[in-house]
Amino acid sequence: MTLTSRARPRIKRTLTVVGSAAVFVTALTPGASAAPAPEHCVYSASSLNLSCYRNLGEATRQGRQLASASGEVVGATVFDRPNFGGASMTITIPKPCVKNDKVDWWLNLQGAWRKRISSVQSWANCWIWLYRENNTREGPYTGNVSYVGSQIDNQAVTVGLS
Repeated sequence: MTLTSRARPRIKRTLTVVGSAAVFVTALTPGASAAPAPEHCVYSASSLNLSCYRNLGEATRQGRQLASASGEVVGATVFDRPNFGGASMTITIPKPCVKNDKVDWWLNLQGAWRKRISSVQSWANCWIWLYRENNTREGPYTGNVSYVGSQIDNQAVTVGLS
């Protein structure tokens, strides 16, 4: 999976994943390796590092530790199943979201995470916006949202944090 930047009006900061993202894509491609693929990942906006773990508890612990060590905060966690099930990706950002009528962080999803999000959790004062391919969006989602709704379930290609 890669997270790439895409120009949008009023962007304050764009997140990009490089390097380790190719390893993640390979790990989540069916039949790519004999070992089971990690299902729970943490993406750091500051280091551009994507780290994956075998279970959600380990990913949550590591995400908090990485965020604390780098001065970041956890902005959101997205899940590929309703009720916070299935695979997850925790997104850390440099600072809590500011309510300024702007989406401050954009993540364009590619590969394994494209059209896969079914539930979300927001943190650090962030609202989560989910965008379709045609650039329409649903949200904001705040707190623990166990199901994003049929209007956007498994359709998001971009995540915005505001």
